[in-house]
Amino acid sequence: MDHHSPQPEESSAQNAANLPRFGRYQRIELIGQGGMGKVYKAYDPVLDRYVALKLIQSNAPESAIRFSTEAKAQAKVNHPHVCKIYEVGEAEGIRYIAMQLINGRALTDVAQELNFPQIAKILKQVAEGVHAAHQAGLIHRDLKPSNILVEKTEQGELIPYVLDFGLVREMNAGGLTLSGVLIGTPSYMSPEQARGQTRGVDSRTDVYSLGVTCYELLTKSLPFEAETTVDILLKLLNEDPASPRQKNPDIPADLEKIALKCLEKDPALRYHSALALAEDLGRFIEGEPIHARAPSLAYRLSKKAKKNQALFLTGGLAAILLLAFLLYILGVIYRRLSQFEMAHGQDPDQSLQSSIDALQRA
Repeated sequence: MDHHSPQPEESSAQNAANLPRFGRYQRIELIGQGGMGKVYKAYDPVLDRYVALKLIQSNAPESAIRFSTEAKAQAKVNHPHVCKIYEVGEAEGIRYIAMQLINGRALTDVAQELNFPQIAKILKQVAEGVHAAHQAGLIHRDLKPSNILVEKTEQGELIPYVLDFGLVREMNAGGLTLSGVLIGTPSYMSPEQARGQTRGVDSRTDVYSLGVTCYELLTKSLPFEAETTVDILLKLLNEDPASPRQKNPDIPADLEKIALKCLEKDPALRYHSALALAEDLGRFIEGEPIHARAPSLAYRLSKKAKKNQALFLTGGLAAILLLAFLLYILGVIYRRLSQFEMAHGQDPDQSLQSSIDALQRA
């Protein structure tokens, strides 16, 4: 369920009863379509409520497994900002998921209407929902604005909901996902995902994707953009994102720091959890000092040295050779001066020091 359009007024149960049926549900209208299936607004006469009814489009075994995995995973998470799963079943030979009907739009579609405080609040609530998924042992792996629905209440409050757990991975799943296989949406995936790693994927992977979402909401652009997926991945792995405030100077400095901390290539430098991210966003909202800080220059240099180990080893060897050469030249000069000064009855050490002092003054 990747996209939703604004919903019309609810039909009455009496009118819904006259609409085409799917199992026990009456289908009302198509409200979304994604890679896995179509989503309908439907009426459940048994429980007297409207639901979002997602029907799988493919009969392929792998699609059925992924569909079932999505439903089971999402059903494990009980949080106000995660779309609720009501039922999983099969009718007319088609598998379906009945879930909470959210009368909202994708975050992608409302992004242009949001101010900075609203962005911070929405991301805080989303991060709290994602933390609940992590607490349930799940890594989403496909967090992006199109997988977050935003509902507007009668009071004008914006409420986000995380959905689409189709690429979810259990934290203790071992080797269920093949190493070297890219899982996720390239523009939103973390460096460890881009490398096809499995062991390196944990809750901080979702923190990175939330950072991309934050960056996009702030700047109206992605951290890394290119014409091909390969070029996007190369930039993701080898370049640092441009400063958000370079793109828009009006962005609050603290929000920039929060986004960039999420986007650290080294997971150890990101927020250690989605909850830590939510808490820092809460500090920003309350006007308190945030915890996000740029890593030290020494740390960054050590990381660059590790990343470019061959280059640094070559440079170090060159420096050692240069130093040895300079010492050799100084030795030759010293011996020549010693021979000369001894022949004229002068102290060679004093003469050498005088020569060095003269060179320094020059």
